[in-house]
Amino acid sequence: MQNYVIELEIKNCGIEKMTTHLVTASDETEAMQKALLLELHNELGCGAEWDDDDDTSGRIWDFDQEWVYTVYKVTLVESDEDYAVLKKYL
Repeated sequence: MQNYVIELEIKNCGIEKMTTHLVTASDETEAMQKALLLELHNELGCGAEWDDDDDTSGRIWDFDQEWVYTVYKVTLVESDEDYAVLKKYL
């Protein structure tokens, strides 16, 4: 398992915001998916769906496409010391 910092862009009704998650996953794709799922208000299949046009699973829709969550940046945390510092502040 590896640690990642995932930066997400969230859009709703013309408003955009950025948010950051620290996640542990087996690979980058799993890390992106975990971070996206942390932001959802609805459950998959009940108002939230993966963007089928995004092959990397780096985008998800919520509230029947009113909210759009997109992976903006993925950074591998290279050391346990870096992870400890990031965990303290994120």
